[in-house]
Amino acid sequence: MVYDDFECIFKCLYHPSCISFNLAAKGKLWCELLSSDKYSKPMEYKQNKSSHHYFIRSACITNLCKNNAKCQSGFTDKGYRCICSVGYKGLTCDEGKHIDECATREHSCSADGVCSNVEGSYICGCKPGYSGDGRTCKDIDECALGTHNCSADALCNNTKGSYNCSCKSGYFGDGRTCKATISSCKEAYDSKILSGSGVVTLHIGSKPTSVFCQVGNVECGNGIWTLVMKTDGSKRTFHYDSDYWSNKIEYNPPGGETGFDTVETKLPTYWNTSFSKICLGMKIDQQLRFIVINKEADSLYSLIADGKYRPTSLGRDTWRSLIGPKASSQSHCNREGFNLYPLTAYWEFRAPKARIGFVTNNVENCKDCYCRYLEFKPAKAFDGQRLINHVIQIDDVKDKVLCKIRCFMESNCVSYNLVKQLSGDNETYKCELNDVTHEGNMDDLVGEYDSFYHGSEARSNCIANPCKNNATCQSGFTEKGYRCLCSAGFKGQTCDEDINECATEEQSCSVDAVCNNTKGSYDCECKPGFSGDGWTCKDIDECGTEEHSCSADAVCNNTEGSYNCSCKPGYSGDGWSCKDIDECATQDHSCSADAVCRNTKGSHNCTCKPGYSGDGRTCQDIDECATGTHSCSADAECNNIKGSHNCQCKSGYSGNGRTCTDTDECATKKQNCSADAVCKNTKVSYNCTCKPGYSGNGRDCRGRFSFWLLYINECATEEQSYSADAVCNNSEGSYDCECKPGFSGDGWTRKDIDECGIEEHSCSADAVCNNAEGSYNCSCKPGYSGDG
Repeated sequence: MVYDDFECIFKCLYHPSCISFNLAAKGKLWCELLSSDKYSKPMEYKQNKSSHHYFIRSACITNLCKNNAKCQSGFTDKGYRCICSVGYKGLTCDEGKHIDECATREHSCSADGVCSNVEGSYICGCKPGYSGDGRTCKDIDECALGTHNCSADALCNNTKGSYNCSCKSGYFGDGRTCKATISSCKEAYDSKILSGSGVVTLHIGSKPTSVFCQVGNVECGNGIWTLVMKTDGSKRTFHYDSDYWSNKIEYNPPGGETGFDTVETKLPTYWNTSFSKICLGMKIDQQLRFIVINKEADSLYSLIADGKYRPTSLGRDTWRSLIGPKASSQSHCNREGFNLYPLTAYWEFRAPKARIGFVTNNVENCKDCYCRYLEFKPAKAFDGQRLINHVIQIDDVKDKVLCKIRCFMESNCVSYNLVKQLSGDNETYKCELNDVTHEGNMDDLVGEYDSFYHGSEARSNCIANPCKNNATCQSGFTEKGYRCLCSAGFKGQTCDEDINECATEEQSCSVDAVCNNTKGSYDCECKPGFSGDGWTCKDIDECGTEEHSCSADAVCNNTEGSYNCSCKPGYSGDGWSCKDIDECATQDHSCSADAVCRNTKGSHNCTCKPGYSGDGRTCQDIDECATGTHSCSADAECNNIKGSHNCQCKSGYSGNGRTCTDTDECATKKQNCSADAVCKNTKVSYNCTCKPGYSGNGRDCRGRFSFWLLYINECATEEQSYSADAVCNNSEGSYDCECKPGFSGDGWTRKDIDECGIEEHSCSADAVCNNAEGSYNCSCKPGYSGDG
């Protein structure tokens, strides 16, 4: 139910499936929303006098909505509305902008994930240090998985989404790199050996050196600074020509421990410590000031020792903050950088030099400036006259010459007026600079007491543009009537001569670069084997970048600007081509004399010969008899020999020792039975038994009277001769002897059987068999228990 037709219109408008509606009056208005209209389903359309069917002929027929949006005909001012697909917006969903769910945070990515917006949607991915599908992300324990890059001398500590490394006790570094020694103040600070400024023993070069380390708290900023040198300007220890700048000899090392004072020192850090910044300090009138020079180098020695000028670009204001406000430092009167020396030989006798710093003139005005040499051309001078209407600058000066210099310095000045002024007892001048001369302007040259006009004899000589290559022309009082201030890279009267910086010391190319002169300048190109911008060149590690041509069987060794190749052990050649060495053929191997050498690619291996055991480098004879690994018959004796063994059948057996058969002494007549005895073969031996009617031991049988019918039991008498370790067995008319268990033989003689040696025992496999007279016993091996 609705109160009016507009309410029903809005209900249809905001219902995503409403296309038309029926409105009828039944008390309150009855509003029926429909998902189609009479055009789309005409068969269902029926006349009804109590209600009305409202619709708009669909404006959606022309596909007004874009990007798969749903079009709804309705009652908007456009006659339709578009329900945009996810990720799009706008009246027709065609603005070309999609909704950035990542920016609006309308996404379901994990808090430990990264949301990446894509056309019409978004994707989720886990942050580094996490794994998962982006909607669920789990911390990766790099320490447990071994995917960290901590040093082998560090401890890995897992953290959420990452990990950290801390050097083990006795090692120093950032955890990624840990060393047993400290070689810089920064390493000492990072390793927490140093928490504030102080002395630390660094291992740089071949011996330890005590160095004062400055931790922040100076005007150089909050870096970690390593002391290199301290010099005293009142002494000649480190004057410009001192050998200490070009050699690698330390000076007064204890001075490196005393901080910022006037104790001079030079430490090994001068030649073996790389850096990216230089903190330069100066103490004037007990006031200590610092400035920073951004310069990256392998050492300070590499910037100074060769005496080559290398400019810096801090500017006059920065240097004045170090030197003090009294320094003049006008334009064109100064140089800054490393290895400063005079600009021209004319002033060499009086110009200062500096290994690192800034050279300035000595006074605030430039009348004594040795950097500029002026020759004034004779000019027209009119005493008591003044050129008016052309003044471009007015200054108060104390000297006539200063006004002339002011005109010379001002590029637009070609003449000047001096007006005498009195201030008490002091006489000064008002200096008026003019941009024209009196020639052609005689009407403006007026008489005036205490005035003095000075102009060139010709109009501005700069009109003809005599200066070349963008030089600045100054008309005035030089010998030519003008002068040219050359742009960088040019020289000469009219700046028409290119300066070949490469042929002078004016270039600052790296020592590992080639200088190429260009018009008005130069450029630097790193030599083969180096990379960089030419001003700074770093060695290319061809081995690390695999940009080398070494053999696959060689080791690449990086060198300064190049590399070399050396064949790996086991190969021979020049490194570019390597061939396998057959150590077995050359006898250059380490195999035992009792081993077989087999060549392999780049090496060889050794295998002990049969009958020996070991690693091939060392081989020991295997006692097959003792270890039971022989091939002898159980009825043979095993005899160990070097590298093998042999077998010999026991007494009473015949064969090759590997196979032994019992010898039938009775059949071969290898027995000593009496002729009146019967020979009976036994295992290993035989026995003899006297025939009936005879008595004896079988070897010796004697006849008896035939009427004696009683048989003699030789075992019960002392007429038998069996061994003490044998059993006597009486038989009719004779007897025989049989060795007791544990013994072998014919009964008349016996031999102990070594059950352990022939493995005819019942000891456990985890026991040791010990032979005993006529028997054996078993004892469990260490680590086992039982009866053996």
